Amino acid sequence: MAANQRTLIRLGQDAEDVASGLTLFRDALPSQAAHLTTVISELFAISSVLRRIDAAQADPRQEPSFYRIENDLRIVCPSLRLTLEDAFHMFGRERERPTAMVWDDLEHRMRDEEGAAFGERLGWVHDYLDEMLAELDGFASAHLEVLRRRMGTLLETQEVARVALRRPSSSCKYVCLDALLEHDCEDQVLNLAKNQKAARTARPGAQRYISYRHVESTTSPISATNSWDYVERFPPPVPEVPLSPTFTSSSSQTLGSSHTSYSNYGFAPVISGPPPMPSHWALDVFDGNCPVSPFKTGHGSDTTSCHGTQNSEALHRLLDDGYIMVSEIDFDRAAVQVRLYWRPVDNRTRILYMTKSSRSQDLLYCVPLTQLRAIRKDATLQLCRASSRDGHLKLWAKLNFVFYERMVLFYSTFVAMKRQDSQDPLPTALIEDLDLREKQEFGGVIRDRDLRHALRLFRDTNSGVVRLEASALRGPREGVPIWTAFITRYSFDPDWMALESGGIVTMAALKPPPYVFLAGYGLVRNRHGDYILQFDTTDDAADFVRTWSGVCRNSKR
Repeated sequence: MAANQRTLIRLGQDAEDVASGLTLFRDALPSQAAHLTTVISELFAISSVLRRIDAAQADPRQEPSFYRIENDLRIVCPSLRLTLEDAFHMFGRERERPTAMVWDDLEHRMRDEEGAAFGERLGWVHDYLDEMLAELDGFASAHLEVLRRRMGTLLETQEVARVALRRPSSSCKYVCLDALLEHDCEDQVLNLAKNQKAARTARPGAQRYISYRHVESTTSPISATNSWDYVERFPPPVPEVPLSPTFTSSSSQTLGSSHTSYSNYGFAPVISGPPPMPSHWALDVFDGNCPVSPFKTGHGSDTTSCHGTQNSEALHRLLDDGYIMVSEIDFDRAAVQVRLYWRPVDNRTRILYMTKSSRSQDLLYCVPLTQLRAIRKDATLQLCRASSRDGHLKLWAKLNFVFYERMVLFYSTFVAMKRQDSQDPLPTALIEDLDLREKQEFGGVIRDRDLRHALRLFRDTNSGVVRLEASALRGPREGVPIWTAFITRYSFDPDWMALESGGIVTMAALKPPPYVFLAGYGLVRNRHGDYILQFDTTDDAADFVRTWSGVCRNSKR
């Protein structure tokens, strides 16, 4: 499944985020531990079912019947979104008030004012989603109608309560990027949804999706215009001109060189005939499947903010200049959105920071990635510009993360896209140098086919995350991430890695699979599906396995 941040996947990801946040509440509220454990379990179960429903859209056995549950999704998705937003709001209040107080306040509001306690409504959502899956498989149940009425009533109550609180209502009402630029968003969303099937037929196999954005609902929460789903939007076509390969080394360089050559993994060097739909590897990074490990310290001590120059025309400029959004991440409970853009014709890149003022006016900030450097400070990534006078770094934006894995994925995507930009090479002051400040447990050289990469084993002391990273060994893109794998879950098992003959180490059942930051690249696997690390020397391979055993011993303490 392509990782394009579809609505259901993102909703499931938010459910997992709330579940992870509640684990901290459970530790602080021992009297509520059993109840919170049930709530956490329901949230993870809901995320799992949402992913199964999302996968059903691509299943030839279930996709033809998907229309049967679309109206039900228009009910359950907005309701779940509002419930999760209330939980995120509770997390924000907990910074200034006792944990027990903010939890009781949330339970009171949900149970006494909206008619369904937190755990109770999550149980309804879980049952409702299960019934939808059964409907897709041809097992209709009378209980579905009961849940439909129950959830519809809850959604209406939530919308009324949201208006009374004067808090923005999401209703899971998302619009495509074009609709952001129009005043009549509702009509545009409805028209795009009606044309979705025709668009898919006209451009088979070429669809790319852009996440909806939220606009406040002005209609009944169960109306047809409350589209839960994503709408296809095709990026602007690439001009029919030859393109220079992004990752090519000198023509005289051979694959046997010790430099890392990217020529095998670049974008198509020449386009002849009708141009193919452009794609980008970053679409597959934020798939919602990565583990989540909260920061133990630092999160909450800083806030997400931008100190750049506001540009109200940034969105229009990006579209007019042929840029395509390839990634979007929410910060501060969706109060801030950060997007990464890419232009296929020359691989130029941009970052867009979006938020609203206290008067609900849109605030947009946009600069090329090649003008920024990402540096970690605790739970925050600082994006800095270099002064034209003395080269000193000046803060442009701060991005405050809840989970370390998300920080790693954003940092790696940011660095890789920036260094793949046609404006590379960059000034030394803007080149990242292990700026995540992790503890390196191991460093060595691996071979992938005829190429050599630097392999590092990192442990983050704040979150406890253990990960592997392969990067370019030498050359102009030395140190740029090629792939990373989160392996914390295996850090109690020294036998998870196996030393084979010839300097080979195998890794079994790695889930989720490594995240790749280079177009067309794939890790080597054996016939059993195990990932293979071919070390440059047998000594490095043995040292790596010994280091891993030490990491596992320390994890058990």
